[in-house]
Amino acid sequence: MIPLDKRKEWDSLTPIEWNEIRLLGILSHFPKMIDKLNFDSEYFSNPLHGKLFNVLKEYGMDPNKIPFVLHKEYANYLVDIYCQNCFDDGADVMALGYAKNILEEYKTKEMKELDDRLHLGLIGSDEYYLELTKVKNLTCEPQIDELTDELIDEMVSDDSKGLTIDRFKLLSSSLKIEMTDIITVAATSGFGKSAFLLNLYQALSQDKNTLCKCQYYNLEVAPKTMIKRLLAITSDVVMDDFNRTNLHKGFYVNAKMKIQNDSFINSGSITLEELKAKVLNNIDEDKINIIFIDHIGLLGLNDKVYNTNEYSRITYCMKEIRSMALDNNLIVFIASQFDRSSIKSDNLTMSSLKSSGEIENSSTHVLLLKESKERETSDKSIYQEVMIDIVKNRNGQLRKLDHYTFVKEKQRFNEKL
Repeated sequence: MIPLDKRKEWDSLTPIEWNEIRLLGILSHFPKMIDKLNFDSEYFSNPLHGKLFNVLKEYGMDPNKIPFVLHKEYANYLVDIYCQNCFDDGADVMALGYAKNILEEYKTKEMKELDDRLHLGLIGSDEYYLELTKVKNLTCEPQIDELTDELIDEMVSDDSKGLTIDRFKLLSSSLKIEMTDIITVAATSGFGKSAFLLNLYQALSQDKNTLCKCQYYNLEVAPKTMIKRLLAITSDVVMDDFNRTNLHKGFYVNAKMKIQNDSFINSGSITLEELKAKVLNNIDEDKINIIFIDHIGLLGLNDKVYNTNEYSRITYCMKEIRSMALDNNLIVFIASQFDRSSIKSDNLTMSSLKSSGEIENSSTHVLLLKESKERETSDKSIYQEVMIDIVKNRNGQLRKLDHYTFVKEKQRFNEKL
């Protein structure tokens, strides 16, 4: 490791190295702050700065020890950092700010290296997911030493209304969806559970007031079909009319403006391992990240230990999805089917979920889409009156919401109060 030339050292520093120097400057004045930061020397882009960090962590700015544990030029460099940085009472906030910037740069570099290794075939999707999870979960936030009155107030306050979905305000207020929640939606085959999830995706991904990034993984429908359905929901135009020549140009412009954002739909078969890797690689830390899995019964699995039968596969997948949501602060929507015996008996309950009881256990919310008993449907080929039965709700009461119409030809769910 060669020390920086005295005449060039300050002029040749990169912006991130300047942040490193400022952080070291604060820590040289207030060495006790080091123990309050979750920080490691490997996060520094300049190895010399990492070495100085370790010295400060071990000895502080002890003048009786610094000359003996550092090369003279390194020691002089640390003294220069100390002398050129003076701080007031806000030093702790500044230190955390610099530490966060340094860590984010480190995480970006590490994730790029992981992507390169995956594309070159040097690591498999399992190892990629594990390593990516570790990197994304790195934080330099200080540990909480004690419970203050303010912290207790924040923890026990009941001000949160949960995630608001503008097109489904009654449903939103009933569910009070929070980060790490898993919402399972079940219905009989052909009843519209995929369309329901796609309506939620459309509402959340195009809501300018709530910054969400949505990832929709559809495992059975062709990509063009999914986009066509989304166009129908967005434009309120009958799907069959897309093939006609009477659509005005404004339709195409508006459709592209609304659909082409950083949210996306991924169609085709996928394994759990591939799903986890894609999800983590597309997380936007500045937004609410919402994942749609349509549907859980079609999710593949590479792990042979848990892939011996459908029950074991779905049980393992649900547990892994639950861990992924908790570790990465995600909201997950999952489509599920009913078992045949419940459909035949017309007794659809939470225990009717197909394949595994773990779907019920891992989900924080379970919604059953059923035909309304109160409102008649004159032509079920065109539309369906729907009741949403909330049979599990971690954040609120169990309710039956008989306020929905599914317009099949437009693939659109409407909430009517």
